[in-house]
Amino acid sequence: AKRVDGISTFRNPTVVTHLKAIAEQCLKNRLPAVFDAREYVDAGGLMSYGPNINAIYRQLAAYANHLLRGVPPGQIAIEQPTIVELVINKRTADTIGLALPRSLRARADEVIGRFDPAVLATAAVAVAGADEEIPLRPEEHAR
Repeated sequence: AKRVDGISTFRNPTVVTHLKAIAEQCLKNRLPAVFDAREYVDAGGLMSYGPNINAIYRQLAAYANHLLRGVPPGQIAIEQPTIVELVINKRTADTIGLALPRSLRARADEVIGRFDPAVLATAAVAVAGADEEIPLRPEEHAR
């Protein structure tokens, strides 16, 4: 049987309900997982890229404010999320043996934890200057 190299999930009731269990299984199986909201990264997921949930709630509060002041719903502009963020969990990357490229870390809005220089050195040798390659598992390049 083939092994899955990684997963990407999007917000839905099942994923939200079981986000901690999903993150734990990904860690247990050394599986990189990309989510759409930082709460998954806080629960142990590798990284997220998506709208900032707190900013969305602030937008929702502004909609509610307009409605409570009597503005007809048809006169309230529909807005897209204004803040999109990339969050990386360094501890998870270390645990699953994944060295992330410097360019990806530089783009992150937040990195949870600090990167281990030994892991970064292994990754630099492993990719021989190919800064964009993912995944970078040191054990795959030690041969």
